[in-house]
Amino acid sequence: MVDDQYNAERYHYMGVYKPAVLTPNWLGDTTGVPRNYPGWGAAVKNLLNAYLLIFADRLLVTGSGFRRCKDAASVLEAVKELI
Repeated sequence: MVDDQYNAERYHYMGVYKPAVLTPNWLGDTTGVPRNYPGWGAAVKNLLNAYLLIFADRLLVTGSGFRRCKDAASVLEAVKELI
């Protein structure tokens, strides 16, 4: 994480290119980093007509590919299909 921000956004953009990395451990590691930086998160932006924001305490999603998601595990499965 950077120690200063350049605009109102408080998240870093990233791309996920190998669906196999999307495991509960990966998600735990990814949500663990912002715990030390309140309000910061990560944005996965290389998804097909979808978007995922990962914060320490929540996942925010947009796009019809997430329509049936009810928990973090189903979000990970949907992301695998959207890459």
